Amino acid sequence: MKKGFVIALALAQLLTLGLPAKASAASQEKLEVGMVRGNDIPAVIQLLTRGDIIEVTEEVDDTFSSVTTGERTGIMETQLLRFADEEPYEPWTGYAMHNTGIYATYELAGKPIKTLSANTKLEILDELDDCYIIPFEQKTKDENGDEIVLWETAFVPKNQVSKHPVQSDSGSSSGGGFVGGEDGGDIAMAAAGFFHRLSQVSLVRDGMVRADGAKVILRHYQVGDLVQIVPEEKAELEGFVKILADGEYAFLPEEWVQREGDPEFAQWDGYAGADCRIFENYLLRGKPVKQLSVNTKLTVLWETEDVFLVQVGDLVGYVSAKAVHTSPVPLSSGSDTSESGIWTPPVL
Repeated sequence: MKKGFVIALALAQLLTLGLPAKASAASQEKLEVGMVRGNDIPAVIQLLTRGDIIEVTEEVDDTFSSVTTGERTGIMETQLLRFADEEPYEPWTGYAMHNTGIYATYELAGKPIKTLSANTKLEILDELDDCYIIPFEQKTKDENGDEIVLWETAFVPKNQVSKHPVQSDSGSSSGGGFVGGEDGGDIAMAAAGFFHRLSQVSLVRDGMVRADGAKVILRHYQVGDLVQIVPEEKAELEGFVKILADGEYAFLPEEWVQREGDPEFAQWDGYAGADCRIFENYLLRGKPVKQLSVNTKLTVLWETEDVFLVQVGDLVGYVSAKAVHTSPVPLSSGSDTSESGIWTPPVL
């Protein structure tokens, strides 16, 4: 992917901002200039672990709450927290649909870390808005080279899990046992017991983190915002660039940050393919704000491997890279090009 922007003006603007006084030690570092190339890109200050207890100070809106963890404050998705007055989640057994993907994060981003056949049993430990949390066996090696097994959690989309065995015409009706192992039930009971103990805590502002990798966010950046990048020989957080923001260190998804010296990115015109939906967020989560008809012309403002930032008229948003073509999509006579955006063959 080609990147780039005119840096001289950006650098001049950024240098006039200066560094906050409380970041005097960090100000001695050599900082680079970056420009954010997406809207609502989160600057992450911490990743929390399932079971962590944090203080929740207030609800910001329908999605986020203000939180305090250690000496740092930020916001995080309220769905990632369980509170003392909530009933404990009752674990249950689900069944994978055909080609169900297991993801490493609750954002269901990127490619699945594993794909399941139909009717593989899944132990559901908890649920979020659009995914279930399951135990996941991770094999690794210790310092002596011996194989060890670590139990972690992973995530599956809700629409890929059934509460009952599913019909399969692929011949793989028994997908092979629990993705949680033989003792997965014990893990679920332990988690449920911990939720019960939390319900006895009198501090109603305490919240327990429900998912591994839960993001605490300092702030969200918009297209064109300038950031101060802290150069790293080795990325402290894979897939992110370290920045200095408001006197604190934070991390931005590197795909949405254009760095000084990157080659120029040329915006280009494309055409909507089948099921081209525009989302407000770069993770393509939630409900789309618009679904384009096939061959709707759009301008690609920025691109990553999986997601494009596009403009259609006055609307700017994110679409799947797979749903954009460099030339119009050939359509058969009588095919549907309505706002559904989904091509259907003509009726014979």
